[in-house]
This record gives sequence, C-alpha cells and structure tokens, in this order.
Amino acid sequence: MKIRTIVNQPESILNSTRSLTDGRKKSAFPKWIYWFFYIFAAYMALPLIDVPLVGLSLSAPLFFFIAFYAIFKSPSGWSQTHQLWITLAVFIWLGTFLSATLNGLLSGGVDINSGGYLSIIRVAYWLLLFVVTIYFAGQYKVITKTALILGGVAFLLGALRWLEILLFGNFGAWSGTRWMTQNSYGFLFSTFSPFLLIFILHYQGWKRFWSGAGLLMLWGAVAINGSRGSWVAVATGLAFLLMILLLTRTRKFVDVFVGLSLLVSLAVLLFIGIPQLSDAVINRFDTFNQLEQDKSFAIRLLMNQKATRLFIESPMIGVGPTRFTVTSTELNIPSLLSYASQSHFDSKSAHNSYLAYLAETGLVGSIPFAMLLMILIMKGFSQVKWFSRHNQYWALAIYLSFIQMSIHMWVITSLNNSGTWFIYGLTGAVIMLGQSIRQNGERSR
Repeated sequence: MKIRTIVNQPESILNSTRSLTDGRKKSAFPKWIYWFFYIFAAYMALPLIDVPLVGLSLSAPLFFFIAFYAIFKSPSGWSQTHQLWITLAVFIWLGTFLSATLNGLLSGGVDINSGGYLSIIRVAYWLLLFVVTIYFAGQYKVITKTALILGGVAFLLGALRWLEILLFGNFGAWSGTRWMTQNSYGFLFSTFSPFLLIFILHYQGWKRFWSGAGLLMLWGAVAINGSRGSWVAVATGLAFLLMILLLTRTRKFVDVFVGLSLLVSLAVLLFIGIPQLSDAVINRFDTFNQLEQDKSFAIRLLMNQKATRLFIESPMIGVGPTRFTVTSTELNIPSLLSYASQSHFDSKSAHNSYLAYLAETGLVGSIPFAMLLMILIMKGFSQVKWFSRHNQYWALAIYLSFIQMSIHMWVITSLNNSGTWFIYGLTGAVIMLGQSIRQNGERSR
C-alpha cells in the first residue's frame, strides 16, 4: 500500500489497525458516554451555570462519568502512551500544592485561605479534565464530531449576544450585558469562533453559503460586544489561518483569502448602513489610538506591575494560589488612576492569566506550565500542518482555538476555567492522533 493512499484516508487507517493512540477498539465505551462527552464539549462554549460552593461548572458531573470510564474501563497501557501529558499534569499540580502549602507553613498559616485549599482540588480536577480529554478525544470520529458540534455552539453563542442586543439594546462595550459579562462573551468568542470559521472549508455548496452567513453573524457579535481582546485574538487567528493554508494548500489559500475578503467587505457595508452599530464599534476602536488615556488599559498595566513585583518578592513559590487579589505590594500608580488609593487596586483581578499564575505559584508552578504550552505550540503546529495538507481542517479549528484563546489570556484571567483546559486537551488530542496516524502509515508502507 502506498503511503499517499494512507495519509489521505486517516479514518481507513484507524479502521484497518483497529486502534487510535492506544490500541482501543472503537466500541470501548457505551454510546451514552460519547453523548455525555459531546454535551460536555458543547457546555464548554456556553457555560452558563456553576456548581455552588466549589466553583466548578455544571458540566463537572458529566465529566466524572467520562473520567470513570476512561480510567477504569479502558484497556491497560494508555497511561504509557500518554505518559508525557500525565507527567506534565502531575508537576503542574505539585507546583500548585507546594505553592499553597509552603506559603501557609512559612507564614504560620497566615498566607493561605479557603481559596488556596480549594485551588488544590480545582487544579486537580482541571488537570484530570485535560488528560482525559486528550485520551477520549484521541479518536478520529470523536474529535471530528466534537469540532463540528463546537462550530454549531459558536453560532448559538453569537446568536445569544445578538438576542441580548435586540431585547436590551446593550450595544458595544460597557453596555451592561445580562446573561454573561462582556469579558466572558469576548473570551468565548476568541476561543470558539474558529470552529465556525472552519465550516467554510469543511462544507461545499449551500452548506458553505450558510456557514459564511453564520460566520458573518458571529463576527458582527464579536464586533458589537466591544471586547478588544477578542478583536485582536480573532484577527490574529484569521492571519494564522491564511499562513497555514499558504504553507500547506496554496490554491485553498487563494480561495479562502478571496472569500474572507468578501465577507469582511460585506460586514463593513452592513455596519455602515446601521449607524447605531457602526458608531458603537468605531467609538470602541478609536480607543486603540488613545490607550494612554484609557483607564481600563492603565489598570491592566498596573496589575502587570503588581504581578511582576509579587514574583520578584517570592520567585520560587509565589504568593500562593488565588492570593493575587488579597496580597499587597507597593505600586507606582499613574496619575490617570489617582482617583483611588492602592487598597482599591489591590483587590483587582490580574487581567493576565500568565503573569497572575507566575505571581501566585512562582517558578515551581510556572515552569511545568510553560513547558506544557511550548509542547502544545510546537508539536501542535507540526501536526496541524500535516492534517491541513490532507484536508483535515477540524484540526486547524482546534489549533486556531488554542492560539486565539492563548492570545486573549494576556488580557484576562482565565486559567482557572474548565474550557481553557478542555481546549488544551483537544490540542493534545490532535498531537496524539496525528502521531498515531503517521506512525500507522509508516508501518503500512
């Protein structure tokens, strides 16, 4: 059998070898577990309700069923094939545990609170979610169906924001969103919009047309929501999409570039024709030219300063998980923010997932987390190029989701979030599945 036949039909490889990444049969789990996983995935894009007290999403009960089957009902040996991810997860959890406990011990119990104890449990849950997602989604049919489901939910997410506008008239930034905060909408747009974007590559004919219309609606919701972080993330994702296609599918690059240009032009014309919408977007966009006078931006810079100084004061173990907002250090407050004292800003969110994590857990937590990100970036890029060459654009959607989410996390604190670790897990599943398919192909030559 020729290698070209193999790589262009990844599903046939999986069927012929009767395995994915670890030798499982396709019927390893009952059907209802798969449906639980799909519902769980959809909830990641619309996380409207949390479980009281513990701060976990309502999807947690669903996930525990999935985790139980993945851990106790799967063939032995998958822990070996996934040893890298399990090792990274263990070290990240140990970083959180050591940071919390050592801060508590060294301070005589002062620098630890209920949030620190809960963080040890929550991080264990999120890391388990991460590893199990890599394993469970490492099945061709599961991961491709999940990508399509997330594309549909991304459409619903955009429709939900438009429904708010129609019902409450909350155009633009600081307009008082009702069902989720503006930042929550923005972060979800950054994370899940690529799944709808890839529909225009996945479908043909009328399905492609309606996918384009849905994408136009979603972009409109992103624009009118007014989250600058999502604007930057989505724009960067589009540029990254075109770069991947240019490297892997030149003809497809031309088609997509022309199609996206038409969609963007149509979006601009529609917004120009509705002054209330265009004014809200233009006024928000103009703030990019006046960042030195923007209080929101100044607060983010001040919180970056705080995170850096907290890390310098305790570089090895940080100040402890969840303690950023209850820890104080002397800050140079700019004149733009002189309306309030330092105590007012001490309770503010870090507005930066990476610096917050560095300040709270120090090097003991940040080094393994940085290693995880580097592996996802580099290995993910390699596998996504390979998948794109063979028209498997679902993998590109997942990687773009990871990239856009990671960019947005520079201006929002969202590491303590189930959806974040779910996307990390899907990216890891792309890597594992790509390696499995390519190795099976090589063995079949």
